[in-house]
Amino acid sequence: MTVKKVNLVKVACFAIAALGAAAVVTTLAAPDTAFAKSKVDKVKKAVKDKKDKKVKKLKKAKKVKPLKKKEVLASYGLHASDLGGLNSLFASGKSIDDANPNSRIGRVAAFRDAVAAGQQLEADQAAAEEELAALEAPARTADEVWADLEAAMASEVATEGELSTLNEEYVAAMAYETAAAGIEADIAALEELLAAQPALETAALQEASNKPVTPEMEFAIKDFLGLE
Repeated sequence: MTVKKVNLVKVACFAIAALGAAAVVTTLAAPDTAFAKSKVDKVKKAVKDKKDKKVKKLKKAKKVKPLKKKEVLASYGLHASDLGGLNSLFASGKSIDDANPNSRIGRVAAFRDAVAAGQQLEADQAAAEEELAALEAPARTADEVWADLEAAMASEVATEGELSTLNEEYVAAMAYETAAAGIEADIAALEELLAAQPALETAALQEASNKPVTPEMEFAIKDFLGLE
């Protein structure tokens, strides 16, 4: 009698949903009257008011940013001079996503992406550990069950039902051990990547800096970018 070992294959299905929106444009025809002119004037005023509000909002944001910078640096015992060229990150009013990849801000964006990748590794590791813990371990190992199965096959008194029960137990034990081994291999690979992650992140930030990167500088930039 031959017992086939079970190979577990995990299949991940990703669904991509697409959402489309239609824009509805309404055209209004204004009559050539004094009333129409007053409506136009009101529209112009409304546009101007919106523009003024936007300008005020931008000015207010520019005033807040240095305060944020000061708070972040102070929390790590740093001064602006400690950051050197990285000060441009605080001074820039643009999103780092819009920066040239070869610029200093663009290199900071690469650092941010490296940190985000490390955070994803940590999430993957936690998920794998949860998956491993959720597996239900059998009462006996596959080797233990196989020993009994071999003995039963060699026995002249073992019934077909007993052989079938042992076979099922063996298959279940093999399934568990195969699944557990796969997850443990994934966890080991993630741990190896995570061990190298701090050096990768520091190197990425060093590419954007004109000064040696210290842990305090790295933490401050992460904090400012909302990565910590």
